Amino acid sequence: MHKNFKGIEKTVFGRGSFNQLGDILNEKRNDNDKFMLFIVDDYFKDKELATRIPAQTDDIVEFIDVDVYEPTTEQIDSIRDSVKSLKGIPPAVIGIGGGS
Repeated sequence: MHKNFKGIEKTVFGRGSFNQLGDILNEKRNDNDKFMLFIVDDYFKDKELATRIPAQTDDIVEFIDVDVYEPTTEQIDSIRDSVKSLKGIPPAVIGIGGGS
């Protein structure tokens, strides 16, 4: 049996990497001129990091509870269905936090 999947296109990590996120996403915005979807660990909701998310007007920032486990398939499917029916498919989904 063979399985095909598309891997993550770009991974950036290390000191100062979060500050590069806006520039990285702007490359995608120019290509597609669409919204981005940020899926963020609920832990960051009232933290300073949440204010640094480079979301623009049409972007969606979805905070989810991942305290005990990784995001469940049901959580992700629900977000997918909601976003897809509301705005279509984003050119990028950005996960922020331990489980996202």
